[in-house]
Amino acid sequence: MVDSCPVCYSETKSLYSLPCGHIYCKQCVDGMEILDISQFKGSSFKASHCLRCSKVFPCDSLDGNIQSVPHKFRPYLSPAVREIHINPDNMEKQEKEQLSKQLACLQSKCEYMARQIREKDLQLDKLSQVIIWRKLPSLHFEVYVLGWVFIFILMILGLKQIAYILPKPLGAHRACFQGQCFQ
Repeated sequence: MVDSCPVCYSETKSLYSLPCGHIYCKQCVDGMEILDISQFKGSSFKASHCLRCSKVFPCDSLDGNIQSVPHKFRPYLSPAVREIHINPDNMEKQEKEQLSKQLACLQSKCEYMARQIREKDLQLDKLSQVIIWRKLPSLHFEVYVLGWVFIFILMILGLKQIAYILPKPLGAHRACFQGQCFQ
């Protein structure tokens, strides 16, 4: 699989690996177009580009002859792709740490919002109690006056028996219901 160049398909013993991971024979690498790339302050270096991915690389960054790799590892090398080894335990640990940080952040936000809701509910309760207590004396007075007016009308009309059935108005004396107030 690695013993042939992917460009010229010739079987050769001198394969070279580019920095991008693609593998070519020495003849194809030597035949690649060489670019003169200018750097800062007028200096320049020789570079070339990969025939597959067009990635630019310096000419002196070629890995040595890939034939130095033992034969038992050659089947694992691919001319188009190199393997990347990732430690999954480390990745899972980092992901768990990030998730635990996000969870802690969300919990603190939820606690803050719940605290704000409780404070606003308490403020609303206090305001509603103030409003009720401001209206309450006038409500008591109206009920008290209406109760006495109704009893007075009944007394005038001579319906003293109905006065026994009526509920007691706020602040009224029991004697008024027994008909003793107007005698």
